[in-house]
Parts: sequence; C-alpha cells; structure tokens
Amino acid sequence: DIGLQAFRIHPAALAGGAFNIDWHADYSYVDRVGKTSFLNAVELPRDPPRTYFVSQYHALETLPKETVEKLRGLRAFHSIAGYGGGVDSERLQADIERDRERGIVRPPIPEAVHSVVVRHPDTGRELLYVGPAITKHIVGLPQEEGDALLRELYAHSTRPENVYAHDWEVGDLVIFDTLGTMHKRDAWDPKERRHMRQL
Repeated sequence: DIGLQAFRIHPAALAGGAFNIDWHADYSYVDRVGKTSFLNAVELPRDPPRTYFVSQYHALETLPKETVEKLRGLRAFHSIAGYGGGVDSERLQADIERDRERGIVRPPIPEAVHSVVVRHPDTGRELLYVGPAITKHIVGLPQEEGDALLRELYAHSTRPENVYAHDWEVGDLVIFDTLGTMHKRDAWDPKERRHMRQL
C-alpha cells in the first residue's frame, strides 16, 4: 500500500550527493506538487546506499480518529532551507539553473504552506503531508507544541514495520506516489559515484 513499483530498465544519466537525506516528500516546498516521481539507478557505489519508503496514506489511516480530527484544521510550513546540505548546495543551484533555462522562475529559497491532511486530487484518498527534512513548523501553533506534534507524527509514520527499504542495482527504476509517499536515503562514500535519474 505504498504506491510504489520497482523493475529493471536500461540505465541513463543524472547525479545526486553523498550526504544522508532525512524523510521527506519530494517538492513539498512548492505550491503545486507533482503526483508521481521516479528514481532510476544509472551508476552505484560498491556499497549502494538504500532508499527507504513509507506510505503516508497508511500513516493517516492508522492514527487515532481524534488525532486525525485535530490535524484536519492545521497547516504546515515547508521550506528547502537546510535541506540536503542547505540552500547553497550544488544540487539546488543546478536545479535553479535548469528551471531558469526552461523559463521557470522560482523563489531563491522555495517554500510553501500545505494542509497537514491532504486529499489526493485524483483518488480523493486522504494522506498525512509532513516530513522532517522539509516541514519546518505547524502554522499558528506555539513552536514547542507544534514540534512535539510533528515528532509524534514522524515516529508514527516511520515505525520499522511500515518501512520498505530498497536495495539498489544498476538499472532499477522505482516509481512512487509523490504525494502519498515519504522517502529517505542513506549516505555513501563521497569518493565513489552514485548517478540517479530522477523526476
């Protein structure tokens, strides 16, 4: 129930960075989020880092009803600041330059506010939409209270029994639901190369 498929294809190009990346939903820091993402392994280190996935549909559905009702009226602030090495990271600068070449203008530090409980626009199914790498705070709650709530939600979402860990091989293609899936990635030896194609 993770909205994820994995299969092998012929490899093509693009790269990442060697640092660890915590749990997040891709592009939650922009106003209009895509619905599907993929990762394609082009080249891997000798000891490939795993990528881990959890279903945010399952996370919401397994929360107590009173908690879900409390979450319905809340909104969270998402920002790229400090993510994956910070806003000055080589990867972010490359993304900004690519967007500029395509005529897409984004703020220097992309950020957005989203409901904590989101409904998928195609299926109507509800999901929990917060993640520790990009969600910065709950709008309107005192910082301490909001942080405690977020820690509780993250611990619930990422319980070991809910996590799928993908062991990469060159050519793997993993397609996942961008809205309904959180993922994270292990670090690897920066002297080695890991090239991934991503959308």
